[in-house]
Amino acid sequence: MQAEVKAKVKEVFGEYLDKLIPVLHEYSRKLGEVEGRWRSGEIEDEELRKLRAELDVELSKKLDELDDELLEKLEPMEVEYFDTDELEYFNAPGYSFRLVTDIYRVIDREARKVYVVYVAYKCLEKPNVTEYEPLEIRITEGPFISEDTTPFTHKLVENTPWHLIRPTWAKNIERLVLKLAEAELRGELESMLSEVVDRVVATLWVYDYQQFYRALKETAKEFNIPLPNISPQA
Repeated sequence: MQAEVKAKVKEVFGEYLDKLIPVLHEYSRKLGEVEGRWRSGEIEDEELRKLRAELDVELSKKLDELDDELLEKLEPMEVEYFDTDELEYFNAPGYSFRLVTDIYRVIDREARKVYVVYVAYKCLEKPNVTEYEPLEIRITEGPFISEDTTPFTHKLVENTPWHLIRPTWAKNIERLVLKLAEAELRGELESMLSEVVDRVVATLWVYDYQQFYRALKETAKEFNIPLPNISPQA
């Protein structure tokens, strides 16, 4: 099943790239026309700025639509995706193009895996227009929680004295750890950490949560993250 999910994720992002390229082409073509009118003196600076802004809004809307479609196709697989970064390699000597790689992370909760998807395309600079060419969809995978992808959560797991936590409570604490991992992957660690701390502080009468809370404090200190609702008794 895991191999099927990985293959399907790659297929869906391949379809996304095929639709992305024409959108970027159209934006570049229209922008080139507008800037050509400005260079010829047909329109003034203010009109140029206005038309550029309109094109940017139009592009943003189309990209949002592509994202919505991407999410719709991924939802049946019970995975969650979000974009994390963009790498851009500018023109090298002797070359008239640049390479762009959009990076996405896809969470497969059931398999406890994170797929890193690289969507790569080439931008060929020409007079008044940029042409785009799809290159590849590359996908790698790693554990849901790892030192590379979720350093805070990974350290928290190490710092938690699991041998002192009873199985009944361990399941609940594991769910909180997974929430933190998901948030860390999305770049929303601190807000989720605040929520988790609130929940843990409310149950500090349970010995097992006291142990987890101490691990939370220790880990937050190592990462220089201030925690709310610090209890001196915990």
